[in-house]
Amino acid sequence: MRQALEQGQIVIVAGFQGIDDEGNITTLGRGGSDTTAVALAACLKQDQPDRSVQCEIYTDVDGIYTTDPRIVPEARKLDAISYDEMLELASVGAGVMHSRSIEFAKKFDVPLMVRSSFSDSPGTWIVPEQAWMATHPVCGAAIVKDEARISVDNLPDVPGTSHRLFTAMARSGIVVDMIAQNPGTDGHARIGFTVPACDLRKTLELLEPITKELGATVEHDGQVSKVSVVGSGMKHHSGVAQKMFEGLYQEKINLRMITTGDIKISVLVDKQEGTKALRVVHQAFALGESKGATPNLTTKPATVSFPLIDLTSRLSSMEDILVSEILTQVDEGRVAVHGLVDKPGNCSKIFEAVAKAGIVVDMIVQNLAGGLADLSFSVPVSDLDKARVVTLEALGKISPHATVECDPNLATVHVLLAWECEPTQVSQAGYSEH
Repeated sequence: MRQALEQGQIVIVAGFQGIDDEGNITTLGRGGSDTTAVALAACLKQDQPDRSVQCEIYTDVDGIYTTDPRIVPEARKLDAISYDEMLELASVGAGVMHSRSIEFAKKFDVPLMVRSSFSDSPGTWIVPEQAWMATHPVCGAAIVKDEARISVDNLPDVPGTSHRLFTAMARSGIVVDMIAQNPGTDGHARIGFTVPACDLRKTLELLEPITKELGATVEHDGQVSKVSVVGSGMKHHSGVAQKMFEGLYQEKINLRMITTGDIKISVLVDKQEGTKALRVVHQAFALGESKGATPNLTTKPATVSFPLIDLTSRLSSMEDILVSEILTQVDEGRVAVHGLVDKPGNCSKIFEAVAKAGIVVDMIVQNLAGGLADLSFSVPVSDLDKARVVTLEALGKISPHATVECDPNLATVHVLLAWECEPTQVSQAGYSEH
């Protein structure tokens, strides 16, 4: 390629192809063409560090939208989105690009443009996070329609219990998505999680002998959908979760489970309300409205240089990397609500009170069983007492028999993953080590 380019020629590469450990020609799997393009761009960028090298992906859509325009007609095409935001959207149902190619682009600072093969209209840039992106708490929403929820109650609250459950599923190739474990009470805990609806029967069969031995009970629902919002700006804004929950409450949509990430909030709703829920949260964050011209878009990131042999080695080993970084935080405390009445709007009212107090919420976990919900969330430890007070005040109006526990002596561990890793593998590995 270098020789042809030096001669002024245009190079056409088939892509999608590779070799296995034995040297046999094989394919790269789903997303392989995009991954080929990004990998070649990374190598060319290394050759010419003083020149702007970017990668354009031509597809059947003209860019990245705030959500699927086939479901929400007012969805808006984004001028730009960060690597992390695009990775999160891909993980929660947005299918424009495979996550592997985005991970390559992020690792080697290759700006990506997604645009249409059928028109000359500008597409969407996928680039490193820009300062202006923090001004918008949410950039997009997505849905996974066919999920199944499983709740395992009355588990012994001792180390190793979660490991047994997730090891069984990992060994059978079942991918676990949302996981919500509530704080243990009276020596017992509850774990809720989701799997693809097509794997529900298999999962229940695997869990039956384990839960029977542990004296646990299992509830399940195969008719649920996951709706998520994503945005790097939510790290800097309070009240994001409350706005999402309030919108759903106004439409009387009940939340079956809640989990959050650094830049993502996901809720589980009844399948028959999934499409409606997506439209509601899209409207709640005014994602269909124009945000004006995109300011200071940088498509030429700072140059990161590797020796060429190191770069090709890193490219070839990308598939093997499971965990890229582990971070800990020791400045957060947890508020745990037990026995919250399972009624639309209850979560919204709690987080409305917390947001009005100016408290930024980090992790949120909600799990249901027997018509009641356990809800827990983390806040800066300096705000823990204030969070307890406002939570109790809110509960007095909506669920007076619920109880509140606060714990300032916790640490949060964040495991940052390479995106080709299956969630079940990571869960099982983490639980087995600790």
